[in-house]
Amino acid sequence: MVHISHFGVVTIATNWLFVTIALGTVILAVLLSLSRRRTWLNLEDCITVIALTIGVALACQTTWAIVLEGHGEHQHDFRNSQINVLARSLVVHEILWIAANGMIRITAYALILRIFIPTREQSKLWWTVMLLLSLSIIYAVVAILEVLLTCRPLAAQWNPAAGTCGNQKVAFLAIEIAGLILDLPLFLIPAKVIAGLRISGTKKMTVMFIFQIGSIVIVVKILRLKSLNLAVSPDFIYAKSYLGLLSTVGTMTSITLAQMSLYRDLSIPAYRLWTWQRRRWHSIYVAVRIVRFTLSIEFSSMLQAVDPIYRLCRTRMSQVRNPGFPGATM
Repeated sequence: MVHISHFGVVTIATNWLFVTIALGTVILAVLLSLSRRRTWLNLEDCITVIALTIGVALACQTTWAIVLEGHGEHQHDFRNSQINVLARSLVVHEILWIAANGMIRITAYALILRIFIPTREQSKLWWTVMLLLSLSIIYAVVAILEVLLTCRPLAAQWNPAAGTCGNQKVAFLAIEIAGLILDLPLFLIPAKVIAGLRISGTKKMTVMFIFQIGSIVIVVKILRLKSLNLAVSPDFIYAKSYLGLLSTVGTMTSITLAQMSLYRDLSIPAYRLWTWQRRRWHSIYVAVRIVRFTLSIEFSSMLQAVDPIYRLCRTRMSQVRNPGFPGATM
C-alpha cells in the first residue's frame, strides 16, 4: 500500500458517500416498483440497476487506484513501471465511465418516452426522442471502441514503445463533448412539453424545476472536461484522483436524480404520516388539558364539601358591605 494523500482520502470518502445514497435510492425504487406492480422489473429499472453496478465498479476502481496505485500523488514520485500501471488504470476508468453514463442516458430517454410522449400522436417529437435514444446507444458503443482503438495495439496506451497512438487528448475530449450534446435534449424536451401544459404558472414552474434539477450533472460533466485536459498532461497521475471523484459523483448523482417517481410516491405517505403524527400529538395535548380541567373542578368541589372554614369564609365574605362604595357588596 502506498501513501494516501489528503486529496485521495477526500476522494474516497466522497465517492462512497454518493454510492451509498444512490444505492439506497435504487433499492427503495425497486422495492416500490415491485410492490406496486407485483411483477418483475421493467426495462428502465433493469438498466438503472446495471448502471448502478457499473458505477459501483467505477468507485471501486478509483479507490483501488488511490490506495494501491498512488493516484493523487505527483508523477515525479513514481518509477516508469508504476506510471505504466496507472496509465492502464485510466483506460479502464474511461470505459467504465462511458458504459455507466450510456446506460443512464438510455434510461432517461426511455422515461421521457413513457412520461411525456406515451403515444405517437406527437409524431415529430416521438421520432426525435427515438432518434436520440438510438444515437445514445450508438454513442456508447463507438466511444468505448474509440478508447480501445486510439492506440494500436492497446498496450501502447501505457507503453509507447509497443505501438503508435493517436491524439488521446482530442479523443477523450471529443467523447465528453459528444456526450454533453446528447444530454442537452434530456432537459429541453421536458421543458417544451411542460411549457405547453394548461396549468397555472406556479405549478408549471414547480414541475419544470423537478425535471430540470438534473442539470446539476451537466455542471459536473463540464468540470470533468477540465479534468480530462489535466489527465493527459505530464502530471496526469495527480489529476486522475480529481477525475475519479467527478466521474463517480456524476454517475451516482445521475442515478439518484433519475428516480423522480420514487420521490413522488414516497412524498404522499410521508405527508400522511406527518399529518397523522401532528393530529396524534394534538389529541394528546387536548386530552391532557381536559384531564387537568376536570381534576381542578373535582378538587374545588371536594374542598367546598369537606372544609367548613372554606364554606364559612365564602358565606361571611358575601355578606360584607364595602364602606367606600355604598350599596356595593363583596
